[in-house]
Amino acid sequence: MKLKTITTTCLLAIGSLAFAQATMTNGPELDNDKENKMNRMLGGDDNSFYSYRIRTKGKGTSFFIEKYDKKTLKPLFTKEINLGEEGNTKIEDVEYTQGNVFIFRRQYDKKADKMTLFFQTVSSAGVVSNDLKEITVVNSDHYEFVDFDIYPNPAQTKFIIKSSHKANKTDSYKTDFILMDAVSMKKVWTKTVDQKLFSGGGVSVGAMAMSAMFGGGIKSEAEGVGFLGLHIDNKDNIYWGFNGLAKTATEKEKRYRLHLFTLNAADQKEKDLELTFDDDYLVSDIEFSKTNENEVVVGGFIKDVIERKGRDLVKCGIFSFKVNVTNNTIAAKTFKFFDDNMLTALESNPRRSRYFKYKLDYILPVGDATYYVGEQYKEQWVQSSNNSGGFGSIGGSNGNWVYEYM
Repeated sequence: MKLKTITTTCLLAIGSLAFAQATMTNGPELDNDKENKMNRMLGGDDNSFYSYRIRTKGKGTSFFIEKYDKKTLKPLFTKEINLGEEGNTKIEDVEYTQGNVFIFRRQYDKKADKMTLFFQTVSSAGVVSNDLKEITVVNSDHYEFVDFDIYPNPAQTKFIIKSSHKANKTDSYKTDFILMDAVSMKKVWTKTVDQKLFSGGGVSVGAMAMSAMFGGGIKSEAEGVGFLGLHIDNKDNIYWGFNGLAKTATEKEKRYRLHLFTLNAADQKEKDLELTFDDDYLVSDIEFSKTNENEVVVGGFIKDVIERKGRDLVKCGIFSFKVNVTNNTIAAKTFKFFDDNMLTALESNPRRSRYFKYKLDYILPVGDATYYVGEQYKEQWVQSSNNSGGFGSIGGSNGNWVYEYM
């Protein structure tokens, strides 16, 4: 299986060449100042689309769902989402499907040690459902022990809700997969696995700022350890990637292996398939593509750190696995490290690549080739110049992430 990479810039250039005769008409300007930001563009139907906006001007924070006409880009309605008591409820995710905008909200009851995930809807006519419909309740004595994620299937007819949690500090994590029908707005089934599947690295702003002072301000590569991403197909089968410790790992040298877990709709127990390379590499990002009912493609970026005196060497690369989901075996695989010519083409070099990360935006299997659309970037935490000093201020928000994109 061949690997082909496409940078976003090149993709746009090719598009402009292919459609050289096309004309573009600017629509009306959409307000998006720093105190009234359009957080996300949502999906829509043939005639309209929706957006999620956050306004911080004035007292407190306000949240809005907006609907726009696709042809004119003019707003059709703006509806405020009332979260009630400030800080008591947080919006977990916002998704559009089946004529409704779904707003997923979580609420933590500190006295009862319970976290509840609700949802409410905004209809295509602008009707906001004020009743919060409960999806799941998790017992936990700390809100940081609970992590939710919502994934729609490709047909946008169902959601899989990932609820990873534990009851207390000494308890073991488990993850509930809750299948919800987007049409009836009811739960179909719940299945549980004994794994901690938290999104992101779980690194606090304070820890980031401490890293900025004592570790150069670069996010740790260890953030990619553990849960990497999830996909649900239209048959209600679930796939997720996981970085697990290799058998050869030691306290001094952490080594990882990539695993693909599959939980079929008809099964109660997940299947584990180790996706092996020629050595142990850290996988930082993956994407899924379901090419047919019996096959799934998993692709992403890998990093290899070669420790040596003075300065470690870092190699970055790209990989792809084609997996037969019927017998849970690897049908094809390939990977390639970026050589000097590739890094030069990306306007980088081997020395600078140590600090760059790679994000896979799309994976497109076409015939015997797999095309990637991704980005190369560096991120660094920079403290504000007016920082008053002290660990208390470092743990706050006196700073921001600075990004460099290639």
